[in-house]
Amino acid sequence: MESLEVFSIYVHEDSQVPVIYRDLKPNNILLGEQMDPKISNFRTACLIHADQTSRDGRVVGTYGYMPIEYVKHGHSSIKSDVFSYGVILLEIICGDIVCGFSDDKKEESLLIYVWRKWCDGTTLDMVDEVLPNINNHVKQIKRCIEIGLLCVQEDPRQRPNMSTVVLMLNSDTIDIRGVH
Repeated sequence: MESLEVFSIYVHEDSQVPVIYRDLKPNNILLGEQMDPKISNFRTACLIHADQTSRDGRVVGTYGYMPIEYVKHGHSSIKSDVFSYGVILLEIICGDIVCGFSDDKKEESLLIYVWRKWCDGTTLDMVDEVLPNINNHVKQIKRCIEIGLLCVQEDPRQRPNMSTVVLMLNSDTIDIRGVH
């Protein structure tokens, strides 16, 4: 997914006019011949000035991948795409999708389920068993879960930017501030 992260850094931080994608979800990520991700469906994207939010009055996107500040108030920012990226990361780890997830014991969303498992210290119980060599990568899996949870925090100011997400994913030595 590194190409996806690099793309997000460019459209959020390096472009002269940043773009908020607003509908980042697995269905809009296509895989090329070399399994490199390509973003599709830019119908919902909007241009913003750096460090700004967009509030154009219409909420577009897919529920489950949109943060609460966007769903409730129509405020989107580059942190909205960070939220969506975190949802996708957690979906990959859990092997389930946010729109259709149902915990057998409780009616809760995938994100609430992951937060609960994180707080209980039982995060490995939720990891998709089809992931190869889970037991050999416990530290990396827990780190990815923590990064995913940082991305989906309710307060957009607490979410990292995509360049920080990439640094955290690519280095074991980059310190991750704790998930609140």
